[in-house]
Amino acid sequence: MTHEPIIKMIQAQFGGIYTQRQGFGKARNSFSLQWCNNKATPFLKLLLPHLILKKEEAEIALHFIENLRQMGTSFWRKASKEDIAALLAEREIIRAKLSALKRVSYSTKWDEGEFGESPMPGQEIDAEGQPRAKQAA
Repeated sequence: MTHEPIIKMIQAQFGGIYTQRQGFGKARNSFSLQWCNNKATPFLKLLLPHLILKKEEAEIALHFIENLRQMGTSFWRKASKEDIAALLAEREIIRAKLSALKRVSYSTKWDEGEFGESPMPGQEIDAEGQPRAKQAA
């Protein structure tokens, strides 16, 4: 994000490691938060109902946190080779899903009513799909 006060507000409420990246040339500075282990869970659960484009990524992250995050030392000592292989395979599937989602183009076509909404003002189209000419007042 490029708006530092929002990141600081989120950090104050949900914790996390705050980092700042210096912008080069005309680029603005950017800010981010990072959580370890399951510390992102409260933030993700609060945000999830409001997400559209990143909803699937958040759901995958919550699934990972709740089921597949780093197991304790006792798991690794007691687990069979098959259990470890299965866990690592499932983690790889999640990594591949997230990687694929990062490559998805989220260009929305608001003027085509893709989400059931009306066209944006000034973007009305006629029956042939052509932009409607503005009418003189």
